[in-house]
Amino acid sequence: MRQFIESLGYEAVMSDNSDVLFDPRQHIHVSCLNEIPNCDIVVFVIGSRFGEKCNLETLNIIDLDAIVDKNNKLENLIREKHISITQAEILKAIECNIPVYTFVLNGVRYDHAVYEKNKNCDIEFPHIEKQETAKYIFEFINAIRSRTSGGSIYSFDKHQDIEEVLRKQWSGYFQRFLQEQRYRESEQRRADILVEQFEDLKAAIISSMNDANQKEIARGVVRFRRLLDFLRSIGLEHPEVHTSTKNWKEMLMSVGVKNVLESESTIRGFGRPRTYFIFQDETFLECRLTTLAVEGLEADWNKFLGVEVRNREIIADALSESSRMLFASRRRVEIPIETYLEEQSEKVKQVSWW
Repeated sequence: MRQFIESLGYEAVMSDNSDVLFDPRQHIHVSCLNEIPNCDIVVFVIGSRFGEKCNLETLNIIDLDAIVDKNNKLENLIREKHISITQAEILKAIECNIPVYTFVLNGVRYDHAVYEKNKNCDIEFPHIEKQETAKYIFEFINAIRSRTSGGSIYSFDKHQDIEEVLRKQWSGYFQRFLQEQRYRESEQRRADILVEQFEDLKAAIISSMNDANQKEIARGVVRFRRLLDFLRSIGLEHPEVHTSTKNWKEMLMSVGVKNVLESESTIRGFGRPRTYFIFQDETFLECRLTTLAVEGLEADWNKFLGVEVRNREIIADALSESSRMLFASRRRVEIPIETYLEEQSEKVKQVSWW
């Protein structure tokens, strides 16, 4: 399987080939689970062996409650804490929404069918190595089959059977990706056309106004919508907004912001951009913004301060009545920023400190 995966240009991650970082400070099972989020696809092969039982410390790093909410078939297995390390890796993949391709040895699948019809009978299953583990293998197969998504299970007798399925499935996956890419490009072109039409409509409406004051208000409603939405998200409402004479730094400090950090993933050029506005109590507001976008908000604030106070009030009133939030990609997190960054293994860059 490793040779097949690498022949397609992919990287096979296997613990028995030292592809997993085994941290000497942690149990070996924890190291295995920590590697799962770094993978893009998991191939799950079910044979005659249950494998090593996962220790309780390792199970605690999986959000088992969330998994049970999605799939109650797993509840009994989780309650009994009788889960192998391989099964725990699959649970971690499910928690992380990583695609799982499941393959069951044909003999085990035949035994599973017998088990389903004779659960209360004492039967020996010829394809299961240790009979006391049969229940936990079969019930885990049931749990995989009952998933609302990603529940496909394939049979195999030899490794070539698995290769054939994966070759077809991954080719189809790639073809679907190309289709979706074309669709996104088409939607982007449509969005660009709508933006151009909006700009033309905006220009036509503003040019039809004879009153210079009305023009300034109309331009302000368009330009400052995102700015005022952000200010509301950090707790700054008018009249503080339209009567303020504070600069950007003073305005943020007035609502308790003491520091601004940017995610390093943005700096490296991948992942979602994130900027953290840290408050005095160490809780924070997480925004999907780059530092450049934050600088854009500051520039808009400086422009907003140049608008006549009465017009600023009208603009703020008009935008506060709108139910649609343009600045929806943000959330207030009520835990200390240090705790959050440690839990997420997130690295950040200092943007400003006051």
